[in-house]
Amino acid sequence: MAEQGTDRTLPKAGDLTVPPIPTVMGRPTVYTKELGEEICERIANGESLRTICKEDNMPERKSIHNWLFKYPDFLHHYEESRELQADTYADEMEDIARDETIDVQRARLIVDTRKWVSSKLKPKKYGDKIDHTTDGKALPTPIITLPSKD
Repeated sequence: MAEQGTDRTLPKAGDLTVPPIPTVMGRPTVYTKELGEEICERIANGESLRTICKEDNMPERKSIHNWLFKYPDFLHHYEESRELQADTYADEMEDIARDETIDVQRARLIVDTRKWVSSKLKPKKYGDKIDHTTDGKALPTPIITLPSKD
């Protein structure tokens, strides 16, 4: 006999089978190599960690930061991904600058932000260069003569 207004049928008398209770999956907190690789790949492709962690199937930032201290392989992969993220941002900057559908001021803000982030993620390649020379010539090395102890 079915309940009124539903498609479910009521269990028969003596039927002891209980339907499984659906489990609600929470955010992952346990590190797996696969999850770490997915996070790193998404970072390398330009996504921010904040955006990744907003998804219900992704761990919280705190968990990821803990993994960085606990798993050296993940730390290494994460650092490489951050450097690749700088390259991705650099590639995208030209596209953003050329995109006529984006407001000029907005495009400038996006490009300036990505330039700054890239300079911090990969300073050797995208950081400000500080010239420690004078007119392209090396600075003279000072020669200091110490008095002898006679």
